[in-house]
Amino acid sequence: MPVKRVKIKKSEIKRDKFVDQLSLIVEDAKVNWRKYFIILSVVVLVILGAVFMINSNKKRSIEGLAQLSEATDVLLSGNYTEAIELLNSIKSNYFGTVAAKKAVYFIGLAQLNTNKFDEAIVSFRQFLKSKTGIEDLRAAALVGVGRAYEGKQVVDSSIIAYEEVVAKYPQTVYAPEAYISLGRMYETKYEVNKAVDSYEKVMFLYPESDYAKQAEFYKNMLEGAIDPLTQMQQGKVKSGEVK
Repeated sequence: MPVKRVKIKKSEIKRDKFVDQLSLIVEDAKVNWRKYFIILSVVVLVILGAVFMINSNKKRSIEGLAQLSEATDVLLSGNYTEAIELLNSIKSNYFGTVAAKKAVYFIGLAQLNTNKFDEAIVSFRQFLKSKTGIEDLRAAALVGVGRAYEGKQVVDSSIIAYEEVVAKYPQTVYAPEAYISLGRMYETKYEVNKAVDSYEKVMFLYPESDYAKQAEFYKNMLEGAIDPLTQMQQGKVKSGEVK
């Protein structure tokens, strides 16, 4: 009577190989136990080190955010010099944490409020480069850039910053403010139609915001002066005062 063949599965072969390899390791460990003890010790130390680093970083982050809260209180009180000192301390002592990155934004805000426009632009740009914070905070940084350029009377650069706000962050609370600022900047260039368009966008897109009433007021003021202002703008273009 022929012997019935038994089908051998690949999984069984793999399992046999694993058992053989494990047996070899066990035998090797009996002879070279010191080597395996060192390897195991290193692995344990690496794991413990990783856990320590995670806990340490978490502690630094919590401490940094607590100090950031204190620094922003000083900033809101109007003591900008002291606020900048505290924020710079957070920036250096908690480097790499969210608190340190957000501190850069608030440094820019303090610099803006002390008319240090060039420094404020650098700080706001540095914060934006870190891609930290919620969209509202990044939009606020761009508004800060726009206001700093306004302070420097660099109108075109200010317009670019405000346009970036409404293009990238239209759902933030700073978008209607950016549109109002765009209208204001276009007025300084005697581009009345663009100014009116900016104000109308606030009224249409953000009708429930506080800025909607402002926009309506500015729009009505401009519409009564469109012809004179347009003529003035054309005259300034001819004279080369504006492009």
